[in-house]
Amino acid sequence: MEENTNTVTKLKKYCEEHNSSLASVAKMIPIASSTLNMWVNGKYAGNSGNIKKLVIAFLERQNEIAKIDLREIPFMMLSNAEAVFDIAYDCQVRREIGVLVGEAGSGKTMAVKEYTAKNSSAILIEADLGYSAKVLFKELHRRLGLDGIGHIHDLFDKAVKRLENSNRLIIVDEAEYLPYRALELVRRINDKAKIGILLTGLPRLIHNLSGFKGEYQQLYSRVGMVRRLDKFSEEDVEMLVKDFFPNSNGVWKAFYKKSGGNGRLLEKMLLRSRDALHLNGLQTVNEDVVDAVSKILLH
Repeated sequence: MEENTNTVTKLKKYCEEHNSSLASVAKMIPIASSTLNMWVNGKYAGNSGNIKKLVIAFLERQNEIAKIDLREIPFMMLSNAEAVFDIAYDCQVRREIGVLVGEAGSGKTMAVKEYTAKNSSAILIEADLGYSAKVLFKELHRRLGLDGIGHIHDLFDKAVKRLENSNRLIIVDEAEYLPYRALELVRRINDKAKIGILLTGLPRLIHNLSGFKGEYQQLYSRVGMVRRLDKFSEEDVEMLVKDFFPNSNGVWKAFYKKSGGNGRLLEKMLLRSRDALHLNGLQTVNEDVVDAVSKILLH
């Protein structure tokens, strides 16, 4: 144990400084928490040297991570965000079904998250591939503080009773993943509970709602408003870049050109550019940095 004392001391210091437990550290190494506990307390009967190597590698890795600025880009009320807020508000006050679509990187998800963060009466559900009607309603129950028990019709009825005339708004992001039955039951919530519904997703969501041959027209006919988001405008990119890099002058044009107005790509470029400045000891971002960063990102 004596040969491990210095490493154990560093590990304990790390846990203290980061308010972390040995169990959480063990998950990141990764080894069994019982193994790490025995090693720290000098009771491990196995190859102590291997554990020491793992702990040293972990501490070095965490030290490198600490040097990286992991702050995300703050939310800004750009044109697409304004469009999201507008349709969400209209759906809520008019108690209608709205559909918002846009290509990946148009800022839909960030905007609906910000809307629900600022409006406690709004419920955001982020659908995933494989979401069934029952999974959707179990998640809705969880958000409503209900038990999530029963068949789909039981789940539906309980949700309707809780939501009836509540003036709330349900937002389902990535709604293109929902099967027809789930979409139809969401429509029925609007009918029975008289609350607003906003479905957001990729453009194919429109086809999912109407059917590729128009077979779901009854469902789509209940949609009260539809909004399609464009890519970020030059003004959007200029505002975002100047906020992130206050002394960047006209370099926002390079960001716009390389990102093509795709918000997700722009975000990655901004973050990688910040890292590049830090690693190279630079004070101001320039076109060379933007060009270098864009080459290592997928377009």
